[in-house]
Amino acid sequence: MAMVDNFSNRLYSPASEIDIESLFLQARQLIFQGQILEAYKLFNEYIKNTLSADEQCRYWDGSDLRGGRLYIFDEWLFIDRTFGNHSELIGLGDYLQYARYFSFLAKLDSQITIKCNQALHRLFRYNFPNLTFTADKPTCYDYLFFGCSLPAVFSSISSKPYLKASQPIYLPKTDKLRIGICWAASVKMRSIPLKAFEPILKLSNCEFWAIQKGNALAELAEYSHRLNHIELQDFDHTAAVVNELDLIISVDTSVAHLAGSIGKPVWVLLPLDADARWGSNTTQTDWYSTMRLFRQPEQDNWATPISEVSLALKQLV
Repeated sequence: MAMVDNFSNRLYSPASEIDIESLFLQARQLIFQGQILEAYKLFNEYIKNTLSADEQCRYWDGSDLRGGRLYIFDEWLFIDRTFGNHSELIGLGDYLQYARYFSFLAKLDSQITIKCNQALHRLFRYNFPNLTFTADKPTCYDYLFFGCSLPAVFSSISSKPYLKASQPIYLPKTDKLRIGICWAASVKMRSIPLKAFEPILKLSNCEFWAIQKGNALAELAEYSHRLNHIELQDFDHTAAVVNELDLIISVDTSVAHLAGSIGKPVWVLLPLDADARWGSNTTQTDWYSTMRLFRQPEQDNWATPISEVSLALKQLV
């Protein structure tokens, strides 16, 4: 999460904050109800109304750009009248999810610059060579648009794979089912202690690989005899590794989105209070055709979904 000073001047009155916040809440409710495209149109209005007057005038409405320069930005204002407004960056998983719309952007008569985390650049540049990806805000542009609002403009959702690694990686051959495990996310409530995966890691005829970065790798020491590990670089490299595996089992994090975006079977373990994008009480998602959802029945109970995953795995091996 990043804090930005100039956001404090973007809203005009406490009354307008209430109205703008209601757009966000309505959009979230519509997503839970499965009305995804309608939700994104409301969310897009929310984003537009948090911008300055000048930015609102230049906010793209989906019409012909006539050669104008379009800047896709990655920072948005979250209105919270209880704890205070703050800005947030689009998450890595979010950008992987909305990258399905980059092919539409590439067809526009415009110079498109997309601001996103550098770890995504190599993967995105390979798949969308006509677009410009940068870690910095461009100095000149004619229009701007928020990266997470792209569904509101293109009004479609396709679950077909849309990304691939630039270079293959070849792991040693095996007759076992190769499974990638990602157990930690940047959001604590989405993370699961690696120890909780023991019922899965004990299964025979499976070869397990840790698809994990960061401090959570410290948990590997106890399970090095069951979990192989390769040092992951950026998302292009990770996509190549994931492509070599048969299945990914992941918490709700960027690895899950990456696997879905390249068409790899991925089973996602969701907390009770899951992100709205995953709907409610469903095991499938419109976003990825190869994804299966396993949900917590109550808070802090990861044993149940882990048991369900273990049972499903036994049926495969």
